[in-house]
Amino acid sequence: MSEFAPRALEGGNPAGNDDGDRSSRLYPDLESWVHDHLSQVVRRRLGGHLTWCPEWYRHAEAIMRLMAMWQEWEMAIAEGTMSNWWLSHCDPHLAVLMSRDNGPFMACTEKEHRPLKPLPLAPRNHQVWQGTPFENMS
Repeated sequence: MSEFAPRALEGGNPAGNDDGDRSSRLYPDLESWVHDHLSQVVRRRLGGHLTWCPEWYRHAEAIMRLMAMWQEWEMAIAEGTMSNWWLSHCDPHLAVLMSRDNGPFMACTEKEHRPLKPLPLAPRNHQVWQGTPFENMS
């Protein structure tokens, strides 16, 4: 399971801070919102260029994107700005999440979770971060 999953699924923020009043939320946690709301409202024919992982909670990127969607959805419900939520939050995040070409679920199937490798990184070089920006770029 992702390192972000426990806090996110309990209704906390993946970053660890909880800046919303839980008592005013319609859903108590991310898992409830995804299971009871999003998965019931958003219906897509999977295949072709669309995919989904049934174990979405095992993908850190998915948790973070879904958490952002849920937090914005809760605000949109309270403020009556659902059109903006669909256009500015749901549609762009779902396009990335469900992309078979480059989304976090691209290796998964409807029946099986298949994790992706993290982005490749060179070893840390703390000297790069000393001085002014771009000073050590050559």
